Amino acid sequence: MKTTVRRLAGIVATAALALAVPLVGAAPAQAATTTPMDCNAIQDASSSPVQQLAGVLEAPLRSVNGSVGVRCTPVENGDARVDFCAKNDVGGVLAVGQEPKGHTCP
Repeated sequence: MKTTVRRLAGIVATAALALAVPLVGAAPAQAATTTPMDCNAIQDASSSPVQQLAGVLEAPLRSVNGSVGVRCTPVENGDARVDFCAKNDVGGVLAVGQEPKGHTCP
């Protein structure tokens, strides 16, 4: 199990770096907009599983407070599946942002 998780994390990290996806927690150059997402899980940024995954992805979360979406896919704003509003994400594996008001992101 650990070998599979490490192998998958390595593939995701390599793909994220190859695509120049911004690191989670990196300061955006402009005012952030949010992307409506459907996530498999929403956890506190300081939780052990999120910190471990961020470490594997080399995505620093030390300055992030609040919620992080895990394994997220973009959906249309207002869709009933919207359960997270992402400001930054690492290839859909981790997303930093906030929980929506209803099913709508700002």
